[in-house]
Amino acid sequence: MTHDGLSVPGTDQGRAGGWSAESLVATFRTGQVRGVRVWSPAPSVVDVVTAAEAADWRCVVLDTAGIVTKRDVIAAFGRAFPLPSYLGHNWDALEEALGDVEPGPHAGIVVVWTGWMDYAAADPDGFAVLLAICRAAAREWSRHVVGSAVTLRAPAHGSTNTGQAAVAALPRVRPD
Repeated sequence: MTHDGLSVPGTDQGRAGGWSAESLVATFRTGQVRGVRVWSPAPSVVDVVTAAEAADWRCVVLDTAGIVTKRDVIAAFGRAFPLPSYLGHNWDALEEALGDVEPGPHAGIVVVWTGWMDYAAADPDGFAVLLAICRAAAREWSRHVVGSAVTLRAPAHGSTNTGQAAVAALPRVRPD
């Protein structure tokens, strides 16, 4: 499936237990998705995109699978939004550019981030900085809309990727 001309990763996954189309839409409409969160259980990317659009939220799909360097992860953020072509490859430039993202005429903005585990495992300190940048961006976006979030899509149950430990303390988005 494609969204805004981009390939949507994770489309081969079925509905995760606990999430219905109605519960996903309600999660967005009520502004329950805020800050940096982990989907638990993880609905499919397609279901999140569909629900966000139904709730009039801007949805940005960010796939960083296989990315293990700071330069490449910043470039991936630049492509997903898109950010200005002159974006520098440093954390300050990314933070400023993300803070300037306009949600547009939407009720909210959500980033669905897949593949984050690869960078988290390769550079835990850089990943911690990146999560702080995402929190700051979500705070800035929330000044203009009902809700805003960067959501991390957890890997399938039973995955052995060590990057999961990096987000163990993050709040979860759970179905009612």
